[in-house]
Order: sequence, then C-alpha cells, then structure tokens
Amino acid sequence: MLGTGPVDGSLCPQQSSARSEDSASSSDAGCQSSEDARSASPAQDTQDPQAGEVEGCCHPAQRCCKRKLSAFAPEGSGTGEQPVAPSPVYRLVLAGDSGAGKSSFLLRLCRNEFRGDISSTLGVDFQVKELLVDGEQTTLQIWDTAGQERYRSISRSYFRKAHGVLLLYDISSQSSFLSVRRWIEDIEGAGTALPLMLVGNKSDLRATLPETAGVHTAHGQRLATAHNCLFCETSAKDGTNVVEAVLHLAR
Repeated sequence: MLGTGPVDGSLCPQQSSARSEDSASSSDAGCQSSEDARSASPAQDTQDPQAGEVEGCCHPAQRCCKRKLSAFAPEGSGTGEQPVAPSPVYRLVLAGDSGAGKSSFLLRLCRNEFRGDISSTLGVDFQVKELLVDGEQTTLQIWDTAGQERYRSISRSYFRKAHGVLLLYDISSQSSFLSVRRWIEDIEGAGTALPLMLVGNKSDLRATLPETAGVHTAHGQRLATAHNCLFCETSAKDGTNVVEAVLHLAR
C-alpha cells in the first residue's frame, strides 16, 4: 500500500502539467475561435447588404434610410404662384335680317376664315372669342341669331341677357337697311339700355355697285346718330374692321 503512494505522487506533476497544457491549448483555441468569429462578423455584414436595406434604396450596397414619400403634396407646399383671376365674360348678340352676313362675320372674327357657302342660321349659333381689351384679357360669348321673321321672338329673349348688340345690315340691300328700325325697337324693348353698334357689312361690294344703288355710308351714320349708337362698315370677306367693331363695342 505504501509502495503505491510514490507512484501516484510522481505522476501528479506530469498529469498536472499535461492538464495545464491542455487548458492552455483549449484557451488558445477559444481565443482563436473568438477572433475568427470577430473577423467573420464583418464579412457577414459585408456579404449581407440587405440586412439594413430599405425597399427602393438607390444604393443597395450601402445602408441608406430612404423615406417613402407620400403621393400627395404636403399642405402649403405650393410653388408660391398666385391663382390667375378669371377673365371677365361678356355676351354679345349679332342681330339683323337673314342674308346680312352675320354668320360670315362671326366666322371671320373667331377663325379668321371666310366661306361663301354658309347656310342661313336656324335658331341660334354660339361662339367664344378671347380678346385683349384695353390691356385686359376678355372672353366674349357671341350669339348669332337667325334673321328670319319666325325666329324674332327667340332673338328678343337673347337681347335681355346680352351686354351689347351688333346690328348688321347689307350695304348692297336697301331692304335690310330699312329693317334696322324694327330691330332697334326690339332691342330697346328688352328692358335695359344696351350698348349698340350699327354695322354696314359687305363693304367689299361697294366698288361693284352702281352709284345710286346700295346704302351710302352717310345714311348709316345718320341713322346711328339718331338712335345714339355706334357705327362702322365692315367686310367679312376681306376682314376689314371686323375685330375693330367688336373691340369698339366691348370698350
């Protein structure tokens, strides 16, 4: 029994040192594994760029924080421009006998065109024209009324809603000029004093008329003065004074 003691005692230092070396190697291995883990972690961060990526990012390799914008502009984010005030709107009525050239006058005014084959207006035609009147953009609603006798009641109803009237006659037709007084009575019977311009249309035909035929300029001026209205002669065919007549009335 006593002989076995020294053997155990002699083995203890070797076993102890072996255990120490095992512990040291295991600790070294642990340190190495921890260092490997640390060195591996940045690699994982680099290899997994989508970990912190936001959907729609323009740089996927970087960790952007791109915010999602609302589809609606935030309140108060306007450009600072003031809203444009609507232009004033005035209603003008074209009146006169059938064949006086009202439809051709309106076509020349709105589209700067002329057609000799325009049919007579049935009821009422309507066009919109924007003009610069005394430096102000102005919208004109122009109503072309039929000149036939059976439509006279319709024309009277439009006189009540109008801001002004262009009363046309054909300078080559005495009968259309003689009807002007009846038209003026209808306009004055609308109940309100309307600005009125007497227009002698088809002035381009004067050169082809005999001296005693047609309606002289002086006769038209005299009639306009008697009824305290404006006067001019126009030609829808060549455009003479068409825009000027409307501008003069709109002022």
